[in-house]
Amino acid sequence: MKNSERQNTPTFNQDKTQGITSQPPAPASPDKIKRLMIVVGGTMLVVSILVVIFFGAYRQHGTIPSQEKGFLQEQITTENTNIAEQQTLQNENIWSISLPKQEMTSNISLEKNTLIYATKEGYQVQVYKRNIQNGSQVKLFEYNESRKAEKSGNFWEELPPNISLSPNGKTLAFTDDKGLKTYDLQNGNIRTFIQRTEGAPIKWSVEELSAHFLARPRVSADGKYISFIQAHYEGSSYGVIDLMSGQYSLFRGGSGYGNLTWGPTGHSFVKPSSVEAEEYTRVGLHFTSANVEETENLSKKFGKEKSPFFEANLSSNGEQIVFTYKDDWASGNVKLGVVNINGSGFLTIDEDNIRLPLFSQSNIAILYIKKLEEKQYLLGHDLNNGKSSIIASLPEIFNYWNESSWTTDGYLAVTGRSRASSSELVVKGDSTRLVILDLQNRDVIYASPIYNQFITFAGFVN
Repeated sequence: MKNSERQNTPTFNQDKTQGITSQPPAPASPDKIKRLMIVVGGTMLVVSILVVIFFGAYRQHGTIPSQEKGFLQEQITTENTNIAEQQTLQNENIWSISLPKQEMTSNISLEKNTLIYATKEGYQVQVYKRNIQNGSQVKLFEYNESRKAEKSGNFWEELPPNISLSPNGKTLAFTDDKGLKTYDLQNGNIRTFIQRTEGAPIKWSVEELSAHFLARPRVSADGKYISFIQAHYEGSSYGVIDLMSGQYSLFRGGSGYGNLTWGPTGHSFVKPSSVEAEEYTRVGLHFTSANVEETENLSKKFGKEKSPFFEANLSSNGEQIVFTYKDDWASGNVKLGVVNINGSGFLTIDEDNIRLPLFSQSNIAILYIKKLEEKQYLLGHDLNNGKSSIIASLPEIFNYWNESSWTTDGYLAVTGRSRASSSELVVKGDSTRLVILDLQNRDVIYASPIYNQFITFAGFVN
């Protein structure tokens, strides 16, 4: 106990004596003992309540794993990232990440050492699994998509392969020119959930479905649902199908091209919407905790119902959402915000050139990429003390970073693209590369070969 606490702690004879006497105090009367017991009991109750409140607040953001202690505590410089731009850009302590031109295999054994990825040329997609320790790979299967891979400026033609790995690492969901399917990584079986039945006009095995073609399938955390984009002749919308019953649901809350992101457990999801067109979409930050057919536009609860939203991710405990947004379309600044899933606690963290917001694994920090003085930086914001930091400067050869996630080991996996021409880069389409970073030890764990933009890094498996 601290000295100050000892001085303020009541003693039995504190109010009855002015000091320590040579005579022992007189025995207390029964009434005095009763009053004392009431005081002590009340004090213990207050202390208990304070302890519960403290630990409840502490657990909201969780404990700090050793890796996060490293990159948060050593790098934090300021409470305001605008000030950080001035104070830390010239700081020699900033980790400047450099990459070799060729593949850099991992010299450590990760929990999941096999990368699942897919490449696309023309209409054909080929799916591989690659050992990131020795660079060996095996082709799993191939299929055709409905849109040709072409760097044309058309959104659909420039999409990478429409394939994703389920959270349990057992299944690949993909859309081909015939519909929505899954591939079982254990036995190679392919199942069809939505089938194109006629050529023109286009019809599907799900009668309610109206779409030119399907794209971007994503499996929910509990493996019960797959979401996907429905491409229309004008615009797009999202659909969800129940893998057990086959029931189809149209997501009516908002549309646009922003990804629908499933939560870490169950089938909660968040969907940012940035396209404002009365006939098929509304801007907002749409969320559901359980029923995939019923979503709520949280932006109405924190006064941003007219703001376009671009990216969004849920915390690992499913209690908060981090997102990028603009106050309105006239504003050029893409901001970083965080809010509780009930719409309370809205906070703007940073205010310009933000991409790829991601909670740390323990939810005590938010990582994101920010452009400062024409360079791309990885930043971290500590939610416990409100301070921000520049963690690393990213390789200049890649000027656009479009994917980020955590490995099961706690390393950060990011995907970079280059939209600039260079003899070092792939000529056909933007150059793309996957990198795994050890933030604590400032080390590159793995760097994939350089591919063109028509590649999807689906995830890692055992």
